[in-house]
Amino acid sequence: MLTLAAAPLGLAQGGFQILTGRKLKDAIPRDFYLEGSALAVEKRNAVLVETPSGKRVLLALIVTSGWASQLPHKYSGMLISEGPLSVCGRRLMVGSYGFGLHRPAVESTRDAQFILYNQAGQRIWGCFAKKDLHLREPRPLQTILETPHSARLYIGRYELELRP
Repeated sequence: MLTLAAAPLGLAQGGFQILTGRKLKDAIPRDFYLEGSALAVEKRNAVLVETPSGKRVLLALIVTSGWASQLPHKYSGMLISEGPLSVCGRRLMVGSYGFGLHRPAVESTRDAQFILYNQAGQRIWGCFAKKDLHLREPRPLQTILETPHSARLYIGRYELELRP
């Protein structure tokens, strides 16, 4: 289950904004194509963010259960970006991607490994997602706005920095 953090939308004009309602609903595809398979997108576990340049980024968890291949172990979600974006300090260009989050044991304080893949399943790059032990209410997926030019994507307790 994905829940959207209800952060204020009234940040300085030109900053990150979380889009909800009809804009979010209209942006979510029914299925997302990865490695020759159409995987269902969890509509309730999606977030649409507008970057300071006015471009949108859609992030959502995908349903991989029931697949007999390596897909359930590889992918957690999908990302579609209309403009350049920095994730974990790495530049991401316009496009659509699958991502995986490989978590350590639940009781561990270690970071998780975030891996970004192209739609053919080839690894593009990876980084570490910090475990936030102080996050009050971890949700499957949420975005928290920090400054006009910074947002945090949380996948459970693991965080990634988003920048324009």
